[in-house]
Amino acid sequence: MLHSQIGEENGYFSIDDVIRHLVEKVIRRHPHVFDETVEAATEEEVRKIWEDIKQAEGKKQLSILHDIKKAQPALEQSLSIQEKVAKVGFDWDDATGVWAKLEEEIKEVKEAIEEKDIVNIEKEFGDIFFVLTNLAKWYKVVPEVALQRTNEKFISRFQQVEQKARAADYQLADISFEALNQFWNQVKEEE
Repeated sequence: MLHSQIGEENGYFSIDDVIRHLVEKVIRRHPHVFDETVEAATEEEVRKIWEDIKQAEGKKQLSILHDIKKAQPALEQSLSIQEKVAKVGFDWDDATGVWAKLEEEIKEVKEAIEEKDIVNIEKEFGDIFFVLTNLAKWYKVVPEVALQRTNEKFISRFQQVEQKARAADYQLADISFEALNQFWNQVKEEE
C-alpha cells in the first residue's frame, strides 16, 4: 500500500493500477476458472495451462525448485523439495517404496561407518533424513513438528530421570548408563 502511495505521489502508478494489474494477471493465468471455453479436468492439465501461460509471458521457469528457501531449517527444506517434485510425479506410488528406500539408505550408512569415511557417513545420514522426511510426508506428518515434539518429550523425561537420580542421592556423572536407563524406563511406565 505504501509503495502504491509513493508511486502515485511520484506520478508512476496508483493503487487502482496495481489492483487492475493483479486482477488481470489472475484472470489471465486461470482461464480454466474465468473462461468457459477452457477446460482443465485434472491438476496436471491446470499445471500445463499455467506453464504455457507463463512461458508465453516470457517467464520460463528454470526449475520447479528455484524458490526453495536456503535459510529454512533443513527438515522444512527437505519437505518443501519433496512436495514440489511429487507434484510433477517424482515420487513413489505409495509408502512401500519409501520404506524400501529407507532400508537401502540404512544399509549404506552402515557400510560407510565400517569404512570409517566421515564425509560419506555424513552424506548417508543426510540421505536417511531425506527419506524419513519423504516417509513423514506420506503419513501427513510435518517432520519439524514431529522432531520438536520428540525433543520436548525427551527433555521432560530426562528431567524426571534427573529428579529420580537426585532423590536416590546419585550424581548424574557417577551413574552408569544402565542405571540411568532404569530411571528412564520408570519414567516411561509412569506416564
